[in-house]
Order: sequence, then C-alpha cells, then structure tokens
Amino acid sequence: MTTPSPTLRFLRPSPPPPPPQAPSAPGIGGGLPQQAAAAPTAAELERQAKVPQLMIYMRVANIALCGILAATAVLKLIGAGVDVAGAVLACYLCAFSCILCCFETHLKVVAKTIAANFGFLYNAKGRAVFLIFVGVLCFSLNSDIAFVAGALMMVNAVFNFYVIFKYPEFERDLQRKDLESEGRDYLRANRGALAQAGVEFARNNPDLARKGAQAAASTYV
Repeated sequence: MTTPSPTLRFLRPSPPPPPPQAPSAPGIGGGLPQQAAAAPTAAELERQAKVPQLMIYMRVANIALCGILAATAVLKLIGAGVDVAGAVLACYLCAFSCILCCFETHLKVVAKTIAANFGFLYNAKGRAVFLIFVGVLCFSLNSDIAFVAGALMMVNAVFNFYVIFKYPEFERDLQRKDLESEGRDYLRANRGALAQAGVEFARNNPDLARKGAQAAASTYV
C-alpha cells in the first residue's frame, strides 16, 4: 500500500467550515445579551401589594405611640414634684416623641433637618435601637402608663425592624427625596448668589470657562 505524496495530501480539499452562528441580540448600550425579563411570580405580586399596607400600619403605629409617649411625659411632669430625675427623663421622652412624630409626618419644615441629622431612623437597626432606647426611658419613669408605653414601644421596635429590613428600598427612597428637597429649596432661594458665583468663577478662570463653553456648544452641534 503506497502512502500519498505530500503534494496530493496538500491538494486534498479541507473539510467545509461549520455554518456561521446567528449573532445574539446585543444588550442595551452594546453590552452583553439581555435575557428576557421573567414575568413576576405570584409571591412577588403579593409582596408588592403588601408593602404599602405594612408601611401605613407602621407609620400609624409610630404616630399613635408618639401621642402615648407625650401623654406619659406630661403626666410625669405634672406629678413629678421633687423628683428632678423623673422630670428630666420626661422632658427627654417628650423630645424623642416629637422627633419621631416629625419624622413620620415628613413636614417640609423639619424633613430636611431630620434627613440630614437623623439618618439612622431610615434603616432597620438604627430605628430599632432608637425605639428600644425610648422604651427603656418609659420603664424608668415608674408609672403604670409608662410601663404600658414602654411595652408597646418594644413591640413596635420589632415591627419597625421587620418592615424596614424586609422592604429597605422605601425608606432609602424617602431619605433621598427629603435630601433632594433640601437641594431644590437651596437652589431656589439662592439663584442670585449662584449666578454671581458663576460669573466670578468665569472671570477668575477664563481658560476653563472657554473650554466649558466649547464643550457645551459641541454637544448641541
């Protein structure tokens, strides 16, 4: 049996190439292919339906407890007598109830301040620790209504932790809106000052101002 010569082996036709595969649809912005979005399941739909209801229950419970805390503090102040420590604790309790009430009502006057200085109220752990601390203050007042308020506050702390831990996006969105409202109000109230600052910057940095103007013009050409 003779072996084929190198020339014949070279001239032998090569196997046909595999058929080209159809390119997959590019993703948004030329990225990786996007998979079709799956339809929401029944559990997800049920979860979305329960979120607003749970949030409303939580806010109503917090506002109701604010009223109970304020009443507890006032009654303690009225009957404190020479109990200076009890009167001081009652003042703290009244202040904390006002903070919680303003936080839940989201009044425009105080919403910005609370969002900037009491950010721990927007997350599950911070809110729970705050409510437990207020409940401990209630137990320190040594009265029947204070014990009831403290017990309710402890239960409410667990409920707040559950709602915020399970649905954290709602509180994050709320904090973002409160902080954005502060920025909008500042810009609205300081339009003249901002315009003057822009003029001064352009006057002190003519090269940067010229480059910025050219870049802005090129985007609209």
